[in-house]
Amino acid sequence: MDRKTQMIALVATVGIFFGMMALAAWWSMRQQSATSGGTGRMHFTAQPGTTRDNARILTTNKRDSGDRAFSGGGGSGSSRSNNADSTPEERDAPPELTVDSLSAAEDRAADSPFAETVCAALNAASPEVGIAKLGVALDTPHTAEESARIYTALAVLYGQLEPPDYDRAKQAFERALAVAPDAAARRGVVRQHAAFALGAGFPEEALPKVEAALQETNTQTEAVPLLLLLGQIREASAELEAAETLYRKAVDHALESEGELAAAVEESLRLAALRLARLYSANGREEDAEALRDRVAERLGLKTARERR
Repeated sequence: MDRKTQMIALVATVGIFFGMMALAAWWSMRQQSATSGGTGRMHFTAQPGTTRDNARILTTNKRDSGDRAFSGGGGSGSSRSNNADSTPEERDAPPELTVDSLSAAEDRAADSPFAETVCAALNAASPEVGIAKLGVALDTPHTAEESARIYTALAVLYGQLEPPDYDRAKQAFERALAVAPDAAARRGVVRQHAAFALGAGFPEEALPKVEAALQETNTQTEAVPLLLLLGQIREASAELEAAETLYRKAVDHALESEGELAAAVEESLRLAALRLARLYSANGREEDAEALRDRVAERLGLKTARERR
């Protein structure tokens, strides 16, 4: 083979090599584009623990499809979804503190300047910043109900310090309860105190306060969230029979009420039923668990297990 032929063969070989490299790069980019659903599309995955149960697993829309209906294993809602990566403890954690839940009028929009102040404090960059904001709020004119909400929010922020200042949190809850102007406001404080105590690992602290608040209720629906909390406290103390009785009572009170349920009552019904169904299942009472799920689904306008089959 002469020198000219050798050069032509070498150039051809190099050309084929770079052509194959370019083709491989193009194919790789094409596959990535197909996987992501198109050029420039970004996928985000929530970190484990970013959602929490009762309050989220149990607040599905009343007209959700059957696969979102209440079930012993939990459901997923349109506004608060169950995170498959979260642990059972995270999914069963007490409801998170919200501005509305500190108020007697829990279904109203939190759009007042005061509500915005409390929201900003609870969502501040650090608990210390939030505590400072609420300290300023205490020095401005406000109602007794607003004082109760400020002290309750302060208690939560004290619990978020590193390390948590549980003594100051307890004092803030006591102060909130003392300034609450009526039974409805006191129930709001007690519910948040109980949720806080459950999350912090000392549920017995809130027990007498929840029992006292229960005595002040005037209707069955007012009692539902408190009965749920009492059940959670008893369950956390391994008093499972007592917990079952309280959950069943909370469910019965909610199911027996007439008309549309308030948001807080519906949320409590869902969680009480969920935990009661789990207790039934743990004791081999699957028929009772399924019957319970159907009762709750029917009350909330969801499809029952029979209808979903």
